[in-house]
Amino acid sequence: MTPLVRASGAGAEARKVMGMTVFAGMLIATILGVLLIPMLFVLVGKLTGSKPGPAPGPARAGHAPEGGGH
Repeated sequence: MTPLVRASGAGAEARKVMGMTVFAGMLIATILGVLLIPMLFVLVGKLTGSKPGPAPGPARAGHAPEGGGH
C-alpha cells in the first residue's frame, strides 16, 4: 500500500488516488472495529440494563436442580 501512496512516474496520479483510497478505508475500518463497535456494545448494554458478569459455571455439588425431577 505504501508504494501506491508514494508512487512517482508515469501513471503515478492514478496509483496515488488508489493508494490513498485503500489507506483511508483501512484506517476507517480499524477505527470502527477497535473503538466504535466496543463503545456501542457498552452503550447498548447500559441502555438495556443488562449487567455483564461471569458466565454460569457448572452446578455446585450438593445442590439439587430445581424442579426436583427424579
